[in-house]
Amino acid sequence: MAIVHLLYRAEPHSIRFHGLLSAIVAGAQARLVKRLVRRLRAMASVRLRRAVTWAAVIAPLLLVSCSRMSEATTAPDRRVWPVRYTKVQSQMEAQTQMLSGTVRPQEHAVVAARVMGVVSQADFILGQKIRAGETLVVLRADELDARLEQARAALAQAVADYDREAALLVRGAAAAETVRVLADRRRAAEAAYREMLAYQDYTRIEAPFSGTVARKYVNAGDLALSGAPLFALEGLKNWQIEVPVPASLPLLEMGASLRVQLVAGEVMATVAEIPAASDPVSRTRLAKLNLPSPAHADSGDFVRVEWPTGGESSALTVPASAISLVGQMERVFVISSGRAQLRIVRTSGLVADGSVRIAAGLDEGETVVLAPPAAMHDGDAVELRP
Repeated sequence: MAIVHLLYRAEPHSIRFHGLLSAIVAGAQARLVKRLVRRLRAMASVRLRRAVTWAAVIAPLLLVSCSRMSEATTAPDRRVWPVRYTKVQSQMEAQTQMLSGTVRPQEHAVVAARVMGVVSQADFILGQKIRAGETLVVLRADELDARLEQARAALAQAVADYDREAALLVRGAAAAETVRVLADRRRAAEAAYREMLAYQDYTRIEAPFSGTVARKYVNAGDLALSGAPLFALEGLKNWQIEVPVPASLPLLEMGASLRVQLVAGEVMATVAEIPAASDPVSRTRLAKLNLPSPAHADSGDFVRVEWPTGGESSALTVPASAISLVGQMERVFVISSGRAQLRIVRTSGLVADGSVRIAAGLDEGETVVLAPPAAMHDGDAVELRP
């Protein structure tokens, strides 16, 4: 192999090559080495010709591909977007202060026991939906059972006495005054019996309205005292917002509309209740606002209420259709010199007519695109349509 390598690197037509070859090998060995050298040179030339051929085939393809990519990159987008437009306007609006509030159902109740007894049944859980009239708690009060039997016996005796004396009065054997006294005693016994029946009904506590169990205060085996809470129930619709309003803010009329920021978005709520006097400790008034139905809210949700302060300020506004969202970014397209310029903006809610308030990113009088196409890019040409 050392000899072959040496021969392959040597110059085939030089005198030094032939002299070295004659000195190393002679006769048949020399002819064998020469044939080997020719075969190696032939193999090298074949590989070279194949490489040249592949290069000739691939090079035009690469040139065409690169030229197309260059054309696609450098060729301008000649599409013209027909768009509707509007001007950024400035309008006066009432100054507001953001107040924190909480969503509450209009129907809510804390149900308590009216008689004392041991809880024998309380088969419900928190969050369970309850129908109106459904029995939730059953109490066992043995003394009420005994008093009911006593009232029943007293009523039976009073009825028997009255019937006997009334029959004697017909035959003239009894005084009318005695019959009147027995009649009064019978009515008193009937009233006492009805009273004990009512107390007996108090041992079965039912849901006053359809709703959801918000609190559970007792379990089976607990002693329920008269007036002690058993459970709390909240309605499933007609939501309200409870918001403490500082005494320094003006009072509003009943039915006034206020903008509210819910978890699901912004809605308009109406003032339902607001006391004239403020709390002497917190110096606030607990106002209640009615939410529209459906409100897409849950009990306990945190909300923000825009409460008027009595002053006015100017605000830049655009229609809501001019705002498009890309992830968490709000953007608009401003028309300048016949082209759409992408502009990132920051909004701060809605105004009374439903337009979007612009906090930053636009100036008054600028022209913006309404309902921009999703494929529109910065710098695209536009054609204005009325």
